[in-house]
Amino acid sequence: MMLEHIEIKDFRGIAYLSLPFKQVMLLIGENTWGKSSLLDALSLSLSPQAMDYRFTSRDFFLTRDNSPAPRCHILLTLTFGAEADALPDSLKTLLTETSGGGRVLRYGVYAVLEEGQPRQYCQFPDRSDLSETEASNAAESLRRLFPVLRLRDARFNARQPGSHRRLADATYASETAEQLTTLSDRFADPVRGVSASLIRQALETLYQLADHYFRIQRSAVPVDSQEVASLRNDLPWQQLSNLSRRIAAMPESERDPWLLELFSAVLQPQPTNILSDRARPILLLEDPETRLHPRMLSVTWEFLSLLPLQKIVTTNSAELLSMVTLESICRLDRGRQSTTSRQLSAGQLPSDELRKITFHIQVNRPSALFARCWLLVEGETEVWMINELARQSGLSLTSEGICVVEFAQAGLKPLLKYARLMGIPWHVLTDGDEAGNKYAAVAQSQLAEQQQVRHHLTRFPAKDIEHYFYRQGFADIYRQIAGLSPEAGVNMHRVITRAIQRSSKPSLAIAVASAVADRGVQSIPMLLRKMLGRVRGLAQGKHP
Repeated sequence: MMLEHIEIKDFRGIAYLSLPFKQVMLLIGENTWGKSSLLDALSLSLSPQAMDYRFTSRDFFLTRDNSPAPRCHILLTLTFGAEADALPDSLKTLLTETSGGGRVLRYGVYAVLEEGQPRQYCQFPDRSDLSETEASNAAESLRRLFPVLRLRDARFNARQPGSHRRLADATYASETAEQLTTLSDRFADPVRGVSASLIRQALETLYQLADHYFRIQRSAVPVDSQEVASLRNDLPWQQLSNLSRRIAAMPESERDPWLLELFSAVLQPQPTNILSDRARPILLLEDPETRLHPRMLSVTWEFLSLLPLQKIVTTNSAELLSMVTLESICRLDRGRQSTTSRQLSAGQLPSDELRKITFHIQVNRPSALFARCWLLVEGETEVWMINELARQSGLSLTSEGICVVEFAQAGLKPLLKYARLMGIPWHVLTDGDEAGNKYAAVAQSQLAEQQQVRHHLTRFPAKDIEHYFYRQGFADIYRQIAGLSPEAGVNMHRVITRAIQRSSKPSLAIAVASAVADRGVQSIPMLLRKMLGRVRGLAQGKHP
């Protein structure tokens, strides 16, 4: 049972968003896509602590310049995939069957501006016969069954009043030490190599992570530098990683209850309980990379990924993207009228193509998943050359969100299919040989009806990049590297072959780029200058 979908209309920075969820979801996008608005919508809809929240006029949709839009309704509609056996009696009657034969529960939080004053209410769209009191009681049950736990950078809460920090308060520290001893003894399992000492050290790391890096509760107490310093030592992280590996080896039927109890003990401040015994929390993890080194982030995610909870994560971390399945990654883009979400669905790509993309992009080039546009080239030589020529022409590929991706290893078609499904504009640069002809045909086959070939495909009018630059006035560079004088009567093909033998293709590319730097930007061939301009246009949203 899990949250399967949210629909948001006219809430803060989101005009409209329809977002399907999975058990694990990593949300990526540029800063204006509406991250805070989405997380706030989930928190306000499902957090038990937000039950008394009242909308204000500032909660209604704002335009990019933060001026109010001419709209007066907020709609937050959540859909849960559910089985009756997993629900308390108060919610079982709210289930409805879908056209596909499944059962869902739909829940909405709505607000309307009436004479400048917000009026809000909750309802279950498939049960319009419920009274306001019945709907409110059902909503409270739903919040307690699926409480949202929002973990965010503790510095956001550092100046706000609230409960005492776990380890800064003397009384609380004593209670925590007693709890550590109890849990360590309880969960020790020598047969599986899980000693009480290992559990205690790992728990101490988790406690301090919850206090210093991610926090649910708000606090005004300053962070203890000595405690933070202890997390800079390598041993606590090693112990947490060791514990995660031992937990992963447990049978799932034993592991899940064990982890839920452990997680509850780490996050719940005493004596107030956040979680009921039946609760299945939804974990919102906001930019976990903000204060964690990539290795510490990896150790933290290694543990969190084992939790049998639905996890919704916002991130700008390429390292974190490489730790999940490709289907778990969702790109969001804010347009004028709506925010668009794109993610892979099961079966959209054949398993072989999925494997190639996972290895070539997600594992080896995860930062490419953040790009605004892909420039796909055949090999390493073109990667070196294009990056250098762009720099010399004053175009910062990184700043423009352009990623140069070599495609020969993975194949062009899988990459283009994935780019299309994820909404990443692309441009292909190919050689003029037989293989280049095939790549060009593949590129044209992936164009939508309204897309023009010239905006998405550039072909060298030569066998390859070396022959092209030789003809564009750089023959002396190739002859020099080949060890041939200008007077030597050797044809172009033999000169290039000899130069490659005496050096390498990437080294030749660097030599030509250096010659371009000496001669000036006007020596960059017009074909490539036009291509770079078109790629920049794609990154800026032109020529979709």
